[in-house]
Amino acid sequence: MRGLEGDRVLWHDFLPRPVLCATLSEHFAAIACDDGSVYLYSPIGRRLAPALLLDDIVVRLVPAGPHLMALTAAARCIVWCAAGTPERLACVMLG
Repeated sequence: MRGLEGDRVLWHDFLPRPVLCATLSEHFAAIACDDGSVYLYSPIGRRLAPALLLDDIVVRLVPAGPHLMALTAAARCIVWCAAGTPERLACVMLG
C-alpha cells in the first residue's frame, strides 16, 4: 500500500493479504483484504486502528464524509465512523 503525490511516495505500508477493494475520501483511505480484514489510514498514511476483522470478505467499500460502509459477500452492511478512532455505528443483514 502506498500513498503517492504525483510520482513522489508520501507513505507506504505492508498488508499481509491480497487486497480485494479500496476506497479513498478526504478523511481516510480504506482497504479490504481477502481474509475479511479492513485497514483504515489517515490522509497522511497513519493507521487509524488495528485491522477491523469481519466474518466474511468485503465486496464493496463506500465512503460518505467521515463514515465508511462495507458490504460483505454474506449481504451484511457495516457502517463505521472512521474519523479518529473507528467506531462501529450499525451492522445490518440485507437478506
